[in-house]
Amino acid sequence: IERAEREAAGADVVVWLMDGTAPRLEWPTESLPRSRLIVAINKSDAMAGRGPGQAGGALPLPLISCRTGAGLT
Repeated sequence: IERAEREAAGADVVVWLMDGTAPRLEWPTESLPRSRLIVAINKSDAMAGRGPGQAGGALPLPLISCRTGAGLT
């Protein structure tokens, strides 16, 4: 974790993917650079019955599926 945080501190962009099927979303830590942070919810294809409001709260987070490619274009 420490190595990942060091790498993120020097990165141009940090992508944080959250599992849309998880009972609880794991949000980025405060140590990540917010100005260079992109947050998305993955597994949108498996979010049966859950919409963006349930998965991401009121935040306009992109829903993607790495499996199907939805939301990646």
